[in-house]
Parts: sequence; C-alpha cells; structure tokens
Amino acid sequence: MLNATTIKVIAFDVFGTVFDFTGVDRQEIRDYLAAITAPEWRPLKLPESWEHLKPHGDSEAGISYLRDRFMVVTCSNGPLGLLAKLSKNADIQWDAIVPLELNRVYKPHPKAYMTVCEVLDVAPENVLMVTANESFGDLEASRALGMQAQLIRGGDGPKTIIGLATMLGCCTKYAEEP
Repeated sequence: MLNATTIKVIAFDVFGTVFDFTGVDRQEIRDYLAAITAPEWRPLKLPESWEHLKPHGDSEAGISYLRDRFMVVTCSNGPLGLLAKLSKNADIQWDAIVPLELNRVYKPHPKAYMTVCEVLDVAPENVLMVTANESFGDLEASRALGMQAQLIRGGDGPKTIIGLATMLGCCTKYAEEP
C-alpha cells in the first residue's frame, strides 16, 4: 500500500504507461531494448513513428488530477525532445520532463531513477515511480533505492492514471473506471 503522506514527486514511465504502445512494431521495440541495454551509453534514436504515439485515454486527465497535489514528472528513457513533442501533441502537462540523458544512463540502471532526485532535490522516499511495464525493472530498481513504486494497467493496482489519482486522494469525486 502506498504512503501518500511521504510522496512529493510522482515520476512516470512514459512508453506504455502514459502513451499507448498498442500497434508499435515489435522490431522497433526490440531495437529500443537493444539500444538501452547496450554496454556503452549512446544517445537514443527512436523511429519517427514514435513521435505520433497516442496517449492512453486517461493520461491527460489523470496527470492533471495528480498535479493538483503532487509534482508530476517523467522518468523515461525517451529523449527530451521526443518527450516534449509527444506531450505537446497530447496536451499533457508535466511539472518537469526529467532528461535522463543528463547522466548518460537508461532505466533500469539505478542512476536513472536517482536523476529524478538530483534534478528535483528530493529524497528517494519522497518519490513514487509509476509504470505499466511489470517486467521492465522499474518497480524493482526504484524500490531498491527507497522509492515507492506502483504498477498501473495490470496486476492488483489501479487500472488507470485516474484510478491512481483517486487512490491517492486527488480526485475523490471520480471513481475509477471498471
């Protein structure tokens, strides 16, 4: 169970969590995974088609509700420019797009999650990492650093970002969709 009283920052994985990966070519995903797990860091170059990913239907409203109470940021391997374009096109407003490339590292390396803490000057225990990707490593890596972590869109957790906002007391008048 989350301890909402200690959360100051909610950091979102973006690909698959905020933006829908349904329909993304599986080879493009394999190429992405190969790039972020390569032994040496290199700037990530993603296909142009990724600039047109659609957000999940609950993303804009859910993030807006969360921003009423928390600082809401990205914690994504996506390059800053791509994340800015995607967010602008989807009318999603973040308190910050945290550029992991500043530390020349990709998730699930622990230093990637610590970039959020460094950039925003918060302790790991004040960060909630949110992901829809159960097997990627976000949950384990962020928890190992002392962050709280929440799976959405699967498992026993909320099925939507609005459901997460409701769970954290940000939009009590809204019920999670079934």
